[in-house]
Amino acid sequence: MTKDQYLAKMATAIGTFENSSGRHYQSATESSWNTWNTGSGVGGDRNTTISYYNNGAMLGAMLDLRIRESSANKRSLDDVMRGMYQKYYVQKKRGFTDAEFRAECESAAGINLGELFSYASTSREVDYAKYFALAGLKLEAKFEAAPGGSIGLDTRTEEVPPNELPPGRGGRGQGAAPALRLIVTDTAAGSTAARAGLQPGDRIADVDGLAVTPVVLNTAINAKKSGETIKLHVFRAEKEMTVEVEVASNLKRTFELSPAEGTSPAQQEILNSWLRKAL
Repeated sequence: MTKDQYLAKMATAIGTFENSSGRHYQSATESSWNTWNTGSGVGGDRNTTISYYNNGAMLGAMLDLRIRESSANKRSLDDVMRGMYQKYYVQKKRGFTDAEFRAECESAAGINLGELFSYASTSREVDYAKYFALAGLKLEAKFEAAPGGSIGLDTRTEEVPPNELPPGRGGRGQGAAPALRLIVTDTAAGSTAARAGLQPGDRIADVDGLAVTPVVLNTAINAKKSGETIKLHVFRAEKEMTVEVEVASNLKRTFELSPAEGTSPAQQEILNSWLRKAL
């Protein structure tokens, strides 16, 4: 594989992930667990799932570049993995926890990597350009119309505690499904969700009068024409409100990853070593 082919493959992985409706509802961590647990998607619905293969490739590349940049290109993700094999498998005769993996990565980088690990553990908007720029790469996007609608809202699912259920919604009963709500994790810049004032931490209980699930919200959005609105029943701290959000046209994004002009020697060194590892 050539350098250009590898960069094109990475750009394609970004596009596949960004064009998946499931990225608004499911994290890479959840996707990995659900593959072996309840099946694809939230509640088994493929419109609310992502491929952790595409997302994992992107996150791994970004993590590798950050470690290389912050360590002056003296350490890499490969170094971390080799060290963990020796430390945990060979010496301790066991695997490692998520916390141990993060600690080893941060030790190699010499900095806090909270933003990168939050990309893996929850749905939120990813700043790809920031990380690929560490290796002197620019990321450009092209847009075209796509089926469905969009409000630019990222969420995670949470079961409603029994003491917080509204009157008439209490009591699961034997075999009954739990009451759910969606927690806002992020809004895309300039999106209709952002313009409507939705904020991370907001708790969404209903959409257009229906108890919310990722499937219900996704269906409600795609059932609307551009310019129409959905009504969200939202809790923010102790405040309860109804928020109307306009549905915008959905857009398909195609990405291109290429060397930027005027890269520094340090960026070029990172790019060269990163590509030698990949090719």
